[in-house]
Amino acid sequence: MFPADLLRAVILAIADQVPHSRGIAQKIASLSGGAGPSRQAVWKRLRCESAPLFFLRAFECVLAHQILRIPIPAELIKGPCSGFARVLVEDGSIIPLHPSLAEDFVGTSNQYGTVASMRLRWVFDLISGQTIDSDLRFGRDNDMSTANDILELLREGDLLLRDMGYFCLDCFERISRAGAFYITRIPAGTTITLLDTGRSKLIGVLRRAKRDKIKELELDAEVGTDRAVRGRLVAVQISAEKAAEARRKLRQRRRAHGRQPTLAELDQCDWALVFTNVPTDRLAAADIADLYRARWAVETFFKGLKSGQGLNKWSKHRANCYALECMAIGHMILGVLSLNLWRIMGRQLLEHSREGARRPRGNHEVQAPGTGGNRVRFIGPLMAMESIPGLLEKMFGGLLRGCRLDEEITNTIRYVTQELRNRSCSDARIFGF
Repeated sequence: MFPADLLRAVILAIADQVPHSRGIAQKIASLSGGAGPSRQAVWKRLRCESAPLFFLRAFECVLAHQILRIPIPAELIKGPCSGFARVLVEDGSIIPLHPSLAEDFVGTSNQYGTVASMRLRWVFDLISGQTIDSDLRFGRDNDMSTANDILELLREGDLLLRDMGYFCLDCFERISRAGAFYITRIPAGTTITLLDTGRSKLIGVLRRAKRDKIKELELDAEVGTDRAVRGRLVAVQISAEKAAEARRKLRQRRRAHGRQPTLAELDQCDWALVFTNVPTDRLAAADIADLYRARWAVETFFKGLKSGQGLNKWSKHRANCYALECMAIGHMILGVLSLNLWRIMGRQLLEHSREGARRPRGNHEVQAPGTGGNRVRFIGPLMAMESIPGLLEKMFGGLLRGCRLDEEITNTIRYVTQELRNRSCSDARIFGF
């Protein structure tokens, strides 16, 4: 059993949702064309202390070799993304584990004891589709504890999209000093001081805007108290259904602390508050609100990992801690491949649309997949991630190279463009279609 075969077999077994020693042994047999090892031999390899280190080194090689892909030409990047070197999205997701692993993978604690869990952190660039960073943490490590990890990866001209779990005033100042930009949600209870409306309070301004049927407004403001940070505050009125859900969650949080929310806090639930240091001449208020919605790409990505690729299939079973870590790193490698394929298909679909509704291939002409004439459709990320297992098995088996790989991706595009969603895709914001 060669290490490379074991690595590929683990990735295929996870993608095909058979992440156990028997499934891995079967994948090794299909890749090698022989009988393959026994499941006991596979289990023996994965449960040793050096196995996670080997998988981690392989993951680092995968991240490093992303730069060898053909970059997206700058002229294709349109809309709000065009003014930035990279548009980075960062978020994390908790993976529940079997209770027997509570000592090795420490999660949150309550009156019943400590929960076993690990936290998967992900940072990727919306423009290139490349994963910038990804790692595993203990489940007890929240977003705030990793808020400053991104600083060593930032470059001048980057734009960082963050959820309010990463809201940290010191981190905002350091991002600005690095010549980078951020757009973030503001958590409830944060002190907000308006700078251009006299002594008016934010809730009064929001109430007047709602009364006057103003859906969006922009204000100069400071957030925080002792070390206040100045920037632009963009308020966007949300739908009645989302506002009602926000009030329900607010009441639930306040009830947990033995009190009721104030009327001002309830009224503020009608608005999504976004804070940024991007100057007005670079992004208008409408573009800031629209670009921040692209952060949902990471939410969709985690959903694809869980529902489309069975992230929880291997995590809740009793297992050796080293074997479980190998599975987690293998799933991280699968996630990188999934994101890359998602963006490759999106770019290929865009190129098909630019060439016209029909394009020649050899002696034949085929309909450009997903174009429907000159109309460009988006790549459904969930279906794209579900289509990974078949592609990977053919690629790892050496069956897809060159033109055959291009044809297989073209066929996959015809399938993944059938996904129906209300949200617009990130490609639409990046390429401007």
